[in-house]
Amino acid sequence: MNNVKSKILKAGETWTVDYSPIGVKGTNTQTIEVASIPPINLEKRIKELIQYPYGCVEQTTSSVFPQLYLSEFVKLDEKRNQDIERNIKDGIKRLAQFQHYSGGLGYWQNSNDVDDWGTCYAGHFMIEAQKKGYTLPNGFLDKWLKYQRKIAQNWVDAGNRSQFMQAYRLYTLALSGNPERGAMNRLRESKNLSNETKWRLAAAFILSGKKQIGETLVAGASKTVANYNEMSYTYGSDERDKAMILETLVLLGKATDAFDILKALSAELSSDRWLSTQTTAYSLYAIAHYVQKNKVGSQLTYSYIVNSEKEKAVTESKNISSVKLATNESANQKLTIKNTSGGILYVSLLQSGIPEVGTETSGESKLNMSVVYRGLEGDVLDISSLVQGTEIIAEVSVKNPTQMDYQNIALSQIFPSGWEIMNTRLFNFGNLGATHVPTYLDMRDDRVYTYFDLPKGETKMFRIMLVASYLGTYYLPAQYCEAMYDGTIYSRQKGKWISVVLPSEI
Repeated sequence: MNNVKSKILKAGETWTVDYSPIGVKGTNTQTIEVASIPPINLEKRIKELIQYPYGCVEQTTSSVFPQLYLSEFVKLDEKRNQDIERNIKDGIKRLAQFQHYSGGLGYWQNSNDVDDWGTCYAGHFMIEAQKKGYTLPNGFLDKWLKYQRKIAQNWVDAGNRSQFMQAYRLYTLALSGNPERGAMNRLRESKNLSNETKWRLAAAFILSGKKQIGETLVAGASKTVANYNEMSYTYGSDERDKAMILETLVLLGKATDAFDILKALSAELSSDRWLSTQTTAYSLYAIAHYVQKNKVGSQLTYSYIVNSEKEKAVTESKNISSVKLATNESANQKLTIKNTSGGILYVSLLQSGIPEVGTETSGESKLNMSVVYRGLEGDVLDISSLVQGTEIIAEVSVKNPTQMDYQNIALSQIFPSGWEIMNTRLFNFGNLGATHVPTYLDMRDDRVYTYFDLPKGETKMFRIMLVASYLGTYYLPAQYCEAMYDGTIYSRQKGKWISVVLPSEI
């Protein structure tokens, strides 16, 4: 649960904003974010990436990639530096577990197939992490380079998607200091290169020392990205592609054009709009490169007053100043901020908190989901009050009612702490019929994440075995199903209170 209030302050201007804490008492936070660049909701967007629950190769990479560059934006205290270092090291270790013997990486750990975009994206992060001084797992980069070279050399043009994939692959090789010049020239000579391919290939040429060729490639190329809907293959969005253009413009030294793209990305990052993990991560990555190259706003100064407390002055050498305010549970709070610098400042008050239990609502868009709880004989159970020891089958059916095939659907089921998941009998349902086998299953102590594709018009059913183990009253959180790369596709069923009781209490 988040809330953002923003204001652009000219030199000498003051902004006063009233606010109340949001969420459950003890979970609410208030943070002032003051920036010399257009607002990017840095705290909120980084928090979203770190807390995102799905652990595929793309989202594992996205969660840690921009953390490499946080220090470019904001001054970090010792604890946060330690947290970031731990997160990045854990991400590096985890990504190595996706690598196949061939050197490519799978979308899920232990998957049989290599995901080429995930291979490029994860390798891109690993190269940048190594440049920042992090140690990579022994042999990872050598195997990755061998795979990338082989695929790049044997590439066959199969249209726009194929060209874009090859351009990103060649970019990562150039970034590693191992450009495949022959493959780069072959792609450059291909007919009907897409706009996004030109910008990505230009970056590869610039990194390999051929800046003039890069300039020629994008001379006249559009900086506008057409809207598109892509749930797989590159896991992209038009904003992600804009970020890639921004990065290339920074490499070309075109600061004015780059700033125009930065402002467009800022509008998305500072909004409440849902953004995919890769969109957020790559946008922050590209903006960090812009800030690093152009040394935007060498110093910002401002003062702030909370309620009637003493005025506090802040001087910051970074592009973003982040100040956490002390928590005050009082409903009526007042913040006053004054711009004491000589230029424009972008000011935001960021609030977050965990919603009150039971305040979720049901809803759906482009996806239908039904949840039924059954006994072992298939009878429907009233889970509001179950006898201790009752075995439960949580049966979820998900239907795609549209004329579009869906990829990378995630079903999130978090169960009450009074229930236990029985994973040893996951697919043994006797006369109840077969359950669909997911693409990937992530089982934890209190929750199950199920991942699958869903063709148009199809319904898939998944069952989880549980047992009502511990006496007491518990909350069953909302059950949620969503497309991982399209926030408009989801179905949600609100949570409810349940009880586990003795037989004598029924």
